[in-house]
Amino acid sequence: DFTFTVGYHELTGSRMLLKKPLLVLKKQRAIDPNEPSNPNSSRVELEVVGVIRHRILFKTRPQALISSVQLQVKEKAGNLSSVIQ
Repeated sequence: DFTFTVGYHELTGSRMLLKKPLLVLKKQRAIDPNEPSNPNSSRVELEVVGVIRHRILFKTRPQALISSVQLQVKEKAGNLSSVIQ
């Protein structure tokens, strides 16, 4: 199982094999040393940066990660707002 945490949310899932792998590409302008410098050249090269062969399938909705320290801070802030009013 894999755990993915984003901010105050946590997801758990399992790794699945993709039917067809995906390539991660990086687009770059091609520079020809024999050709004079032309800023508007339309030649582009694609560099393979990586291959994605697996995905993570999340089975449940995100769970909120709330610690007791954060709850105490909110309670103190609530008490202060009632004193100020």
